[in-house]
Amino acid sequence: MAEAFILCDCTEGLSNSKFWFNELSGGLPENFNYDLVRSPADAKTLILTLPNCDRGRAVVGLYRHHDRIGTAAAYVGIMVAWDHDHREVVDAFGSSDAFVTALKKVAPSLGLAIPERMEVWRGAIIGKNDRLRIGIGPSWTRNRNVASWFALHDYAPALQPTLAPVVLHANIDRSMIVVTHGARAEREVIVDVSSPEFFARSVITLDADHPSTEFEHPIDARCPGGNAFECLITRWQMAAAHYERQKRALRLRRQRARCSSGRTSQTPVEF
Repeated sequence: MAEAFILCDCTEGLSNSKFWFNELSGGLPENFNYDLVRSPADAKTLILTLPNCDRGRAVVGLYRHHDRIGTAAAYVGIMVAWDHDHREVVDAFGSSDAFVTALKKVAPSLGLAIPERMEVWRGAIIGKNDRLRIGIGPSWTRNRNVASWFALHDYAPALQPTLAPVVLHANIDRSMIVVTHGARAEREVIVDVSSPEFFARSVITLDADHPSTEFEHPIDARCPGGNAFECLITRWQMAAAHYERQKRALRLRRQRARCSSGRTSQTPVEF
């Protein structure tokens, strides 16, 4: 099957070929010919057709061939995979820093609408005695509700007594932004947190009505007795619930749009 896959002369491009759709759903061949990816639509089809376990390897391949397939195609493929499984993409590149370095080479230029300073949030789960710096990563959002949802959707206090959800707030410099990304209504901002300038040009606090004092302080030192922090968690739960309602409404609208447009089962579907 693999030999037939590689030897077939497909001139239509991935997004127009039923042959490629059928073959790729079984996995990515080791010697896949990335020259067949001729457009951003082809790159999207490639990622959505592959099983999840092969998507990370595919985006690394798209990135390594970006000089031949075009930076736009490589960027679209990387971000489609990123939307569906951050961990697969990061693991394939080796680290989140390596992912951001690669993304910077294919990402489009920031639009003029991006301000010199931007307010962003990030949700994470960290150890109760960890410094908040542990919760920093490349993915942030311009929507506090989204960050709250990410902080809480995998948090189970009964099973994780030593962990705590946190929502970080940051005011960052435009020069630290790699790309803004609107997929799934998450208002994502990918930030180069590995840059030596990131902390020098950013103001980062624990999300609250009033900024916390020192960013380096552990959680328990910020909230003696835990009462203030429990209050924060309650607020984040309310924000996360609001975003969950928005997600359900958006999903319903998209399902109705697909039904009205007569989308067929042969079309790769984002999930």
